[in-house]
Amino acid sequence: MSDATHRLTPTWILIRVRLIGRIDLDPCTFADNPTGARLFFTAADNGLTKEWAVENLVFVNEPYSKEESPLWADKIVTEAEKGVEIVRLTKLSGAKWAHRSVWDAAQAVCILRQRPRHPTPDGDSKGSGKFDSVVAYYGDRARLFTRVFGDVGKVILL
Repeated sequence: MSDATHRLTPTWILIRVRLIGRIDLDPCTFADNPTGARLFFTAADNGLTKEWAVENLVFVNEPYSKEESPLWADKIVTEAEKGVEIVRLTKLSGAKWAHRSVWDAAQAVCILRQRPRHPTPDGDSKGSGKFDSVVAYYGDRARLFTRVFGDVGKVILL
């Protein structure tokens, strides 16, 4: 995960994630833990190689890169299949990894009406907002996810 491909999560998305539950793990973040997760992994820790078993939510805002997105997609599917509850912010994509990990594996997806402006760790948001994005939910509380994200996009139960 590089600073060039990883950007912070907009506050308005994190507020909604926290309405679903406490963020116990952010496996793809920076050392200052901007999501406020109880546990977190940085690029140096490589969250792709760690177990994600936690009591509450895992929140993932993976790097938007051709090289890393498929790796994170596979890891998310693996952990969700173990019963880990996950909320994921990702680029809306027609790539195979997106079909497999979003449309085939999630229980609900919110196609966001606006393109999120992802600030960089230094607070700069220039150049962000270039991609349509989705928030995908993996777990048993898809109806709650629908209520929480229904005002910011089209939510589809899968």
